[in-house]
Amino acid sequence: MMSSSLVSSLVSQEITVDAAKSALIDYVKANPILWDSNHRQYKDFELKHLLWEDCSNRLLKMGYPCSASDLPKQWKNLVDYYRHLKKKSQHGNYVKWSHFQAMCFLDGDPSTERPNSRRRTTRENSKKRNRKRVENWL
Repeated sequence: MMSSSLVSSLVSQEITVDAAKSALIDYVKANPILWDSNHRQYKDFELKHLLWEDCSNRLLKMGYPCSASDLPKQWKNLVDYYRHLKKKSQHGNYVKWSHFQAMCFLDGDPSTERPNSRRRTTRENSKKRNRKRVENWL
């Protein structure tokens, strides 16, 4: 049986991690350079690094130490999990994740779409081109 201090410590850690995830999501949302592939400075890696450093410092002040080099990986994990849950929700499954609504701002960004949807679009475009070639040949 776990002691009450151990349980409260684990609950406290869970709240800290959850708050850190919320802060990370809010920070990225407020800085489209980090997520919007259509942003004119999206490929400015120096600026992105400075933003990740700033985010890391803010999380540290919250009591959640995290290196700036780890934050892009953590962000990618959140995006991947969001994609996974979004796909499940399209099949009628209920999504129970506290950050799901906060991540919805990504829905308009093509870089956050699943790669399979791009392949399907490419395949469809290829079929259209082939039909046009056949029509032109006839």
